[in-house]
Amino acid sequence: MLKTLKKENSVLIINVTYRGKPCNIAVKNGKISAVYNSEIMPKERFDEIIDGQGKIIVPGLVDVHCHGCMGMESTDGEQALKEMSKYWAEQGTTSWYPTGCTIPVNDIRKAFASIPQTEGANIVGYHSEGPYICHKYKGAQDPNNIVSPNVSDFDDMENIKLITLAPEVDGAVEYTKNSKALVVVGHSEATYDEAVAGFKAGAKCVTHLFNGMPSLHHRQPSILGAAYDCGAYVQIICDGMHIHPSVIRLTYKLFSSKRMILISDAIRPALLADGEYSSGGLNVTVKNGRATLTGTDTLAGATTSLYGCVQKAIEFGIKPEEAYKMASTTPCEMLGIKKGKIKKGYDAEFLLLDENWKMTDVLILNK
Repeated sequence: MLKTLKKENSVLIINVTYRGKPCNIAVKNGKISAVYNSEIMPKERFDEIIDGQGKIIVPGLVDVHCHGCMGMESTDGEQALKEMSKYWAEQGTTSWYPTGCTIPVNDIRKAFASIPQTEGANIVGYHSEGPYICHKYKGAQDPNNIVSPNVSDFDDMENIKLITLAPEVDGAVEYTKNSKALVVVGHSEATYDEAVAGFKAGAKCVTHLFNGMPSLHHRQPSILGAAYDCGAYVQIICDGMHIHPSVIRLTYKLFSSKRMILISDAIRPALLADGEYSSGGLNVTVKNGRATLTGTDTLAGATTSLYGCVQKAIEFGIKPEEAYKMASTTPCEMLGIKKGKIKKGYDAEFLLLDENWKMTDVLILNK
């Protein structure tokens, strides 16, 4: 069940369990104002009291890499963004960064010029996947729109919070040093040294690790080795199709929940039936939930939700608390935003879970 919390209302959530301890949570002005021991009931009056019925409470999920769903994508305009936000909220994503594909610079600027108010998942900012990527590992990106990095393309656009870039292309390091947006390494054939140069210049994360880049080799550690050595965060598509469960577990051991971020990388056909679709201007075929560029075996993004990826991570052997953390707390810490924690001063966005860590309710603040 999806329930919207109004910013002007004070709310008290009682009878919930957070990190194994029963508690009550007070919300005022859209922020968590206090977290109480379950035996303590605040004396002040609240506009609304929500009984959690003993359920587990965790922060709402935050998706930093999501292209679309339900036949829409992030560059389709304001109405599409509003509709997708409703769908994602129902799926447990309470905040997201709509992600654009490698399309012409002017189209990116037009699509990401403003952030609409939503009645579902809150849009924090945008993520532009490209257009500064390499041709060899372009994946499901249109090669005709790949261009060289130019800070003036987006330096006046505060709405763009993340940009995926290949650190080995000409001008990439200089761009990274001067970008107002957080630079994410991806769709790249960078060597270890080239990736290290990118991280030292200010890149902070890797776009969908293992996908759109060279594999790890014991003499050529590439982007993965550089990310590990440089303390970078890594995004992982944990849908059971992009990466083998053993590699999910391996990555978790290497980076831990402090640096591993779960993403959906959901595209236009996400949450829809198998069939033929267009995504990012390219033709995509979905069969048994697996999306590929039509006529090839090239993966073209995912068709599940971030919550679905969390559940897969748990299925693959990661502790539930850690799986949820990697889809909420960790991305928010990377971006420096006050979401993803149940702590005083943080946004009031919550999931209620049953004893099996399955979602039953979404409580979301809309400003």
